[in-house]
Amino acid sequence: MNVEEQRAYARRLAAESIAAGDDPGRMPWPLTRAEIESFPLPAVRIEDLFDDEDPPVRRRRVEFRGPAGS
Repeated sequence: MNVEEQRAYARRLAAESIAAGDDPGRMPWPLTRAEIESFPLPAVRIEDLFDDEDPPVRRRRVEFRGPAGS
């Protein structure tokens, strides 16, 4: 499995976890906006922010909407 296949697999697992109402935990790498938008769940909100680390690190906080009825 190449890196792109691994990332696609991880996105699918995270999306399934979110859809099931689980906390997917932390991803092992920073997701790009394109990767976030490729999740098979719609992103309700994507926040681009800097954390409180020194020096500040750019982060994204995303809210996904689960499938209807979940």
